[in-house]
Amino acid sequence: QEDDEEVRDYFLDLFDLSSTDEETCTGITLVYPTACVIVVEAEQAVLWDFMKRLHSSELDNAPVNTLKILSSSEDISRRAFNMPYSAFLNEATAAATLIEDSEKLIATASAANISILQLAEKLNALPGNEAQELLSNLRSSFTTFPTQETFTAIIGADDTPSVDEFLSFFGKPVNITLDTDMAWPTPELLEAHL
Repeated sequence: QEDDEEVRDYFLDLFDLSSTDEETCTGITLVYPTACVIVVEAEQAVLWDFMKRLHSSELDNAPVNTLKILSSSEDISRRAFNMPYSAFLNEATAAATLIEDSEKLIATASAANISILQLAEKLNALPGNEAQELLSNLRSSFTTFPTQETFTAIIGADDTPSVDEFLSFFGKPVNITLDTDMAWPTPELLEAHL
């Protein structure tokens, strides 16, 4: 990628923000030359609709090759970002080291997630122009922020779920078979005595 506009516009179109106001969706789109990080904050129903649109959309039309879910949280008391942010981070490209160990993947993804939340705190404390300036010079302003190689390694890990895998696991009702359902003869039902 050479700028953030194509990626940002693609994902905003999936939200169909023409029919809603921008406050419905907050977050950040960080576009590197070889990877993108998109943080989406919205009501649960809006997020699930967005996920279903991602699931049904053709990646041939998307400005990205692969979509993976780094993190998902529900029932958060407040949003991390106070508005939708977007920036292109023109960093030199280096080969990403594959993460094959699950524990290392979890630690790396958690650290990246925490860095994104720390970035949100910094952005929310600044007026609009200064926030955009911080994003434009992110590497010098926030030296511990993960590099594009870190995000590429997380995306490339086998254990990082795709949108389809995420929806098949979290988007369906839980189906639990109890031990008593497998027993024969069938156990007697409990009766309430009042």
